[in-house]
Amino acid sequence: MKFDKDPDAFLQPTRYCDCDHPTIEQLAHNVVSSYASEKEKAEALFYWVKENVRFEFGPWGVKTSEVLKTKGGMCTTKANLLVALLRAARIPAGYMILKVNTKEFYRELMCPSFGKLVSPDTTHVCVGVVLDGEWRLCDPSVDGELNKALRKTTPFAEMTGFNISEKEIEKIEGVLTRTEFLANIDEDLDKLPKNAKGTTLEVLNSYLEFLRESSNLETLSSRQMEENFLYWLSKRNSPYFAIMKQLSS
Repeated sequence: MKFDKDPDAFLQPTRYCDCDHPTIEQLAHNVVSSYASEKEKAEALFYWVKENVRFEFGPWGVKTSEVLKTKGGMCTTKANLLVALLRAARIPAGYMILKVNTKEFYRELMCPSFGKLVSPDTTHVCVGVVLDGEWRLCDPSVDGELNKALRKTTPFAEMTGFNISEKEIEKIEGVLTRTEFLANIDEDLDKLPKNAKGTTLEVLNSYLEFLRESSNLETLSSRQMEENFLYWLSKRNSPYFAIMKQLSS
């Protein structure tokens, strides 16, 4: 897609995209200093965020400089961090917001009983970077460890890549709508989660840990994976096990 907007708008800091923060500027410099072309720099920043910030559920409204401290975040915060690093490297970047069917898009990240914890539709955020006058879509959400655990079969995992083509995104199941590339999504990041908060958030993150630690998941159905998760949770956290047991009954 041709880039036909004011590039300055896609280089500026915002409340949550604090690309002018010293730690963001220093990291961007460190990552890209050995590369010559903007494509090489953008790709290096993409893989840094993808692999150095673990995917985990959490709040949206977090400054990118704070994400660096925790080294964890979900699609919104990882996308925001990548945009900040790209802008700090003087490469125009923005956001695309997707509305997705939760069950279809996330699949194994949402075992059957999670349908009672989360909304049927949810928001997913990915990144647009401007290279050679064209928008390139990329999504750093899923780190390599989680991607391996997911067996690369979920649309969510399929979205994770640099320079995702239009044909590829059209084939991804569960995508309901998507926006144009946006320069500022602070108002969206201000929104409080409806369901993924408090104990629900902790249970969801416990499931991520279960996936990361498990092996031989290839032959299991979603229901079998949930049963395995219940057993795993019973050994790790009895209060969360009680919550899940009630949901699954």
